[in-house]
Amino acid sequence: MKRPPTLFWAGLAYPAFVVYGSLVPLDFRPLPWEEAVARLRAIPWLNLGVGARADWVANVLLFIPLSFLWLGLAWHGASNARRLLASLIVFAAAVLLSAAIEFTQLFFPPRTVSLNDLAAEGLGALLGILAWWRLGPPLLLWLQAWRNVHGPLEKSERWLSVWLAGLFLYNLLPLDLTLSPVELYHKYKEGRVLLRPFAGLPHEPVAAAWELATDVALWLPAAWLWRAAGASRARAVAYTVAAATLLEFLQLWVWSRVSDVTDILTATLGALLGAGFARPGRPGLPPLPRGPALTLALLWLGLVVAVFWYPFDFRLDAPRLAREAAGLLRVPFALYYFGTEFRAVTELLHKVLFFLPLGFLLGTAWGRRAALVLGALGAAAVEGGQLFLPGKHADFTDWLLEAGGVALGAALAPAAGGQVLRRAPSVRRRPGFVLGLWLAFTLGGLFASRLSLLPYNVRELFARDPPLLSSALLSLLLLWGAGLPVAVARLARTSPHPFRLFLFALPLHGLVGYFLLRLAVPLEALDDILGSPSLGWPWEWERLGRFLGLTAASAAAVFGAALMVFGAPRPLRWLWGALLFPLLLLAYVVVVLAANTDNLTELLAHGGRLDAFLWVWLAGFFTSLAGYGVARWAGTGRPRWVPPAILAAAGLTWGALTLGLESVVVKYEQVFSELQFLLSRDRSHYAAGGELVLRFTLAWTLAVALLALVAGSVARVVGDGRVHAQIERGKPRPGHGGEGRETRDVEMAR
Repeated sequence: MKRPPTLFWAGLAYPAFVVYGSLVPLDFRPLPWEEAVARLRAIPWLNLGVGARADWVANVLLFIPLSFLWLGLAWHGASNARRLLASLIVFAAAVLLSAAIEFTQLFFPPRTVSLNDLAAEGLGALLGILAWWRLGPPLLLWLQAWRNVHGPLEKSERWLSVWLAGLFLYNLLPLDLTLSPVELYHKYKEGRVLLRPFAGLPHEPVAAAWELATDVALWLPAAWLWRAAGASRARAVAYTVAAATLLEFLQLWVWSRVSDVTDILTATLGALLGAGFARPGRPGLPPLPRGPALTLALLWLGLVVAVFWYPFDFRLDAPRLAREAAGLLRVPFALYYFGTEFRAVTELLHKVLFFLPLGFLLGTAWGRRAALVLGALGAAAVEGGQLFLPGKHADFTDWLLEAGGVALGAALAPAAGGQVLRRAPSVRRRPGFVLGLWLAFTLGGLFASRLSLLPYNVRELFARDPPLLSSALLSLLLLWGAGLPVAVARLARTSPHPFRLFLFALPLHGLVGYFLLRLAVPLEALDDILGSPSLGWPWEWERLGRFLGLTAASAAAVFGAALMVFGAPRPLRWLWGALLFPLLLLAYVVVVLAANTDNLTELLAHGGRLDAFLWVWLAGFFTSLAGYGVARWAGTGRPRWVPPAILAAAGLTWGALTLGLESVVVKYEQVFSELQFLLSRDRSHYAAGGELVLRFTLAWTLAVALLALVAGSVARVVGDGRVHAQIERGKPRPGHGGEGRETRDVEMAR
């Protein structure tokens, strides 16, 4: 069997990595030769406890690839005697290298030298040799056959194997295994075996949301690849959940890892998403034109910046800045030494995997060379920003890893796909407009939060520090809350399963909205609306349940308006009508009958009667109809009766609010109406008469304008399903050329 050149270079590079990693941070301290030899002879055996087991296992794992690769280079001929002789030579060479490293470490404190390390590395060398005898030649054949794999099913199966192997290996590190019932009992008592869902989430909402999102994202590719390999959706989900359950069971026997039933739930959600969006027989992503690829690259870079710069407490401290700038020249991987091996692997993957999608998207849009340059500049900007953040450390090593992630992503990207794909004018998309709209909303919200004329109830929403983060998240909440119904209404026109799409989007609308609002506003502001939890439920289930009950009414309004205005299929509108009363009843029960605060119930007239609640809901429904109607009218210029209908909606909204809100409230030693309370700038300056009407007109106009902007931008991105279907059937629209040209453009856009 011919040895590939990659094996030769790996056999040379890995020993260099072993030696370098064993001597970092390269703090050389000279010793007399006699003293060094005396210390070598006196190397002790250390009594390793359960806490030091990970370090011992790390030394074992370090030498397994070393002997594996070396034996692969020495492996030749069909004689077992020659192979056995090569194995003995490789083992002796590995042991000699281990002894040389331990001796050299005497000159590089704070490295620890012990016979335990020699034994562990010798055991690793032996295991590597045995692994080559059992797995080496088949593995080489498997890798050599990778280039010859062209079918989508075979590609999916191979990438699935790689992904699952990496997922299991990482989540079982550092392999400090235990079979002792006593140690398992102590592990349970110390909180590393969690049987109650969400009990182990961090108290900080940002950290909790991040942990849940990453757990979902880890399992999404597995279900995606299983589905692409030919499995049905049900089997792809079942296989993924089974793999996640097996992993949690195996983690039970790893002393330093946490077995958490929450991970199985998040894996289930990831499996549902992955299997739901995957295309059977197509493991890759659909081709991206340059515009969408660049938009996604900007969004991903924004996410990376948010993660690496959180909590954005920038400080210009000259002495600290000088120290951090000098630290950029530290020895590569020096910071990775001060911590556990598992922490080092985590940080390495963290840097590489975060920048891999950026390289992929930039490579798709502008080619691989441009992706390397732009991605490396983006990584340098991220590291440079960390110079001004206390608790963060800008590191040249991190930049190398991030640039490596960009390079890996660019290598996986198709060659400048964006330069080839074209779209017909009738199906043009403008996703960049959504990004620009979000940025405009963010800056506008930040500016408006400083205006004293703004109602103080609204200004309180920006009290989160820093306010820029609150404004960005609230803007994202606006885009999500008002845009998702439009996307559903548009997609339902050509979706083979419009009911399934609607029923999936309805709860998702409230779930994502809760987490965005939870991260955006102070907890006190959220409890003022929902009421402080009082049922003793774990985590934030009570708040989430109350929020979903509250948003059932708002979702019924915006989804209903979008389905009507944007021409969703009639059966789907009938389904909305059938669900309308249950949704409103659910909201009424949660908001009024089971209220945990009077801040909402006192808004409603007649002590919170059902008719008052329905009048307030109708006001929201009329506003949604007006906002979406403006977007539809602006995009098509028809029908002509839309402008007067929008003016009528303003009057209907005012009337509905007058009937639904309490007109006389005695509070704060004053008498006012709830409409005054909502629209006035503070409790000392309640608007009345013409000022109140003017404030309502401005607030309602602003709400309609925001809804129209969001709906119009989302409609541009999603497109018109009827136009798509018409073109795909080969029926060109008047004024857009012949049938063949449009069909080719649409097919290429796919």
